[in-house]
Amino acid sequence: MILDRAYVQFSPNRFTGWCAACALLLLLALLPGSSAHGQDQPAPPVDSLYLPTLMRPYCPNTVTLVLPEDGAALTNLIPTLNWSVTNATGADKVELLLFTNPERTGQPANYYLGPVTTRQVQLPENLEPGTTYYWFGRLVCGGVSGPDSKVRSFTTGSDGRMISPPSPLKPADNAYAPAPVTIGWSLIVPARGYRWYVRAVGSSAFESGVAGRLETVLDLDLKPGTRYEWWVRTIGTYAFGPESTHFYFTVTP
Repeated sequence: MILDRAYVQFSPNRFTGWCAACALLLLLALLPGSSAHGQDQPAPPVDSLYLPTLMRPYCPNTVTLVLPEDGAALTNLIPTLNWSVTNATGADKVELLLFTNPERTGQPANYYLGPVTTRQVQLPENLEPGTTYYWFGRLVCGGVSGPDSKVRSFTTGSDGRMISPPSPLKPADNAYAPAPVTIGWSLIVPARGYRWYVRAVGSSAFESGVAGRLETVLDLDLKPGTRYEWWVRTIGTYAFGPESTHFYFTVTP
């Protein structure tokens, strides 16, 4: 995202060629006695100079929200969010932010960060029932967020039924298993599918995916000797069901 100004710290690795020359000239202009500051005004310290941002990666503002439509009244808690991107030059990620206040202040209620080629996502957790969400998207270029898209809103449903969870079956609880690990669970009718979750024991971050069958191969970077926790939920027309019993496995070398 190109900003008008930003605090910049000098580093030999960030400034080369004419950028270094421009910075040096600016420093000289800010020294005491220069015409820019006058003899009675000290020059600001180098580490707090407020410089025009010429080095920030440019990130285009080309994200357009598609679905849900603006102001939509949904009947579920698990909408699929769709968007389009007309120009992804320089971008490597796309992010979505969902807030429950129209001012969009504070921490977002939900957040998604994924590959720039992604055009739709179903968030891995139920949204709050009967709640209005204000959401927008933007590209990410080299770790720098681009401009926000136009903001849309939708309201979740509040009158639906959750489907009971399946039972984890394999690998057996506390088993040792070689990678790639296959996890499996029992059939639940009338589930439309299943969402699984895996995380290293002690971590709050998890990986998640959707399966239409009763098992899936974990195409993840599982570390040998690490103990993992996993669980599964049903996918219904209204929401994800409650979490199943949590099982554990350790990846063998």
